[in-house]
Amino acid sequence: MNRLPRKLMGGVLALALACSGLGLLAGWILRAPPAPPPGYVERLTHDLGLRPDQVALVDALLAELDAELDALIAESRRSMQGRVAERLEVTEVAILDVLDEGQRRRYEELLAAEGR
Repeated sequence: MNRLPRKLMGGVLALALACSGLGLLAGWILRAPPAPPPGYVERLTHDLGLRPDQVALVDALLAELDAELDALIAESRRSMQGRVAERLEVTEVAILDVLDEGQRRRYEELLAAEGR
């Protein structure tokens, strides 16, 4: 079965991943609880009268949260890349199935003329 040129697939995949990444980031920003403002621990320390040992524990908890959120975002991106690539492949095959042999050749010539 004819396949779209690798350069085109790479470009389409890069565009899809960029759009997906932006959507994921926007969704994460809109749904995630707001990040603690600068001085959050200091404010808690002042307002609640935290002891130094409590400050250390709160700092550790917030650092753990940051690390977990970073890991979740990275995992989502990796998972999404595979699904996007798979979906692009399915769509590519479906489009090529719609075209007859002459249309496939002309389509590939058009792509080559555009440098893709």
